Amino acid sequence: MPGLENSRYVMLGSLRIDLIWCNPGHFIMGCSEDEEGDSEDAPLHQVTLTKGFWLARFQTTQAQYEMIAEQAGLNPRPSKFEGENRPVERVTWVDAHQWCEALNRRESRAGRIPEGFEYRLPTEAEWEYACRAGTTTALNSGKTLTCGDGECPNLNEVAWYDHNSGKETHDVGQKLPNNWGFYDMHGNVEEWCRDWYDEYPLDHVVDPLGPDYGRYHVCRGGNMGGMAMGCSSSARKGGNPTNRRCYRGFRLALGPIIRATAHQQNPRQEQNEEPENTRPSRPQPSTEELMQARAELEERLNIAIDFDTAIKGKTDEQGTRNFTVEEPKVKMIWCPPATFTMGSPMEESGRTPEETLHEVTLTKGFWLGMYPVTQEEYSIIADCAGLRARPANFGGLRRPVETVDWYSVERWCKELTYLEMIAGRLPDGYEYRLPTEAEWEYACRAGTSTAFNHGLDPTNHGEEARTYFENVAWYKYNSGYKTHVVGERQPNAWGFCDMHGNIREWCWDWFGDIAAEPATDPRGPESGTMKVSRGGCYGDYARHCRSAYRGQCEPEGCKANLGFRLALAPVLH
Repeated sequence: MPGLENSRYVMLGSLRIDLIWCNPGHFIMGCSEDEEGDSEDAPLHQVTLTKGFWLARFQTTQAQYEMIAEQAGLNPRPSKFEGENRPVERVTWVDAHQWCEALNRRESRAGRIPEGFEYRLPTEAEWEYACRAGTTTALNSGKTLTCGDGECPNLNEVAWYDHNSGKETHDVGQKLPNNWGFYDMHGNVEEWCRDWYDEYPLDHVVDPLGPDYGRYHVCRGGNMGGMAMGCSSSARKGGNPTNRRCYRGFRLALGPIIRATAHQQNPRQEQNEEPENTRPSRPQPSTEELMQARAELEERLNIAIDFDTAIKGKTDEQGTRNFTVEEPKVKMIWCPPATFTMGSPMEESGRTPEETLHEVTLTKGFWLGMYPVTQEEYSIIADCAGLRARPANFGGLRRPVETVDWYSVERWCKELTYLEMIAGRLPDGYEYRLPTEAEWEYACRAGTSTAFNHGLDPTNHGEEARTYFENVAWYKYNSGYKTHVVGERQPNAWGFCDMHGNIREWCWDWFGDIAAEPATDPRGPESGTMKVSRGGCYGDYARHCRSAYRGQCEPEGCKANLGFRLALAPVLH
């Protein structure tokens, strides 16, 4: 346990940063399966830290940041929520790294840095070790989270989060400290760590530093606008190192010098992944051509789009289609024009009155994602579209993205449409968008007319049907009440996975009554207050995951059970 004899401080003019010594030690890092959190993204593993380090008692305040920022060539007052003793925020990982480097230069000249140590961001392991302070529970007070997405009295004692913060930061040190004297390790602002974000090892590790390169840096602790489960000792997420967020800051460490280059980029970004002769030769568009393309798309879609970077893509010869952004690849399946029966018959178990049985004709085919859009896929286009790159509550690159509102999804799709159009890969008359409700059910059914696309109803056909249903869907009784990696359940006859369960999926349409008359290319009502969602989720009963079941949600709603599936389909605007 840290002792007062090992405490230090650094003076910034008249301001003081208190640092607490953390002895070398062993601890269990990650999230247990019975903890409210994400044990798949943060599996339990043993960590040994062979060298001690100092860590700031409080998050870096705005007054402290300002004293060094100008020496580092940084904006001294970047924060949205102003206050000298509030934590600094809207600082990128690069800003925080440069700030620490400037402090190192100043303190080295004054001879005040212990040999072999440097000011820097803590590693993720150092951060969690200090946060836990000897505890193994979700909260460093020794208590558990009593609620993951609502008000949690135990969390109120130690953190500012979405149920008590008023959605703004607060002066540091207002909540109870942990056993070692650290404040605000839960909530207020999430804190940058030194490591690149990646999957945890499963074995015992010594002085872990994370991968040598990556796309996102680790953020820990949760924030004033986040849910309770995102503030646990084990909760982790990734952030773009150049993004500024009003809920993200940092805590200063004085730790052993780390020689590896923490901001090295993925070398694959600097070289082609395929030999030159395997790539089709295509001249790069000029600036004038890009601007003309932008103007044409903005006029056609009645939007204004921000362009940051282009993406690479491929089309195969079997009717499927891929777009690739560096590593991620979205597989899309062609659905031909057809007539099918939409809705449910009166005798279907679990049926609701909104599921009117009627004939639907789709006169044009479309492509639809084989899986819901994953967090990795979402994050890259989100950066281009100016959206939060990692909104999900259940972190994991191959898990479906969730906690995204309908308008953000629409913006994401429009950005992808623009990028693909300027790259010359967008089929004439098509756009990337959400599927209409009719398109979604057509693809989900894949030729079936039963309650579920595998042909059996678990509510009517006994244990065998329930067992089979669990092989095709993550729902209330097998999910552990969390999302799972896409594609782990069996696909339907056309190859679509996770159409039942895992996450509910936004559709294009406003929610409204459906007439019994035949319909051609239906799009739903012209306006409304609720958007359609389909497919059910990890927390739903089987009846809410049926092919015909119609959910609804306010388009501004961000829920941990709601994501989307990408369509490349006829233009609707």
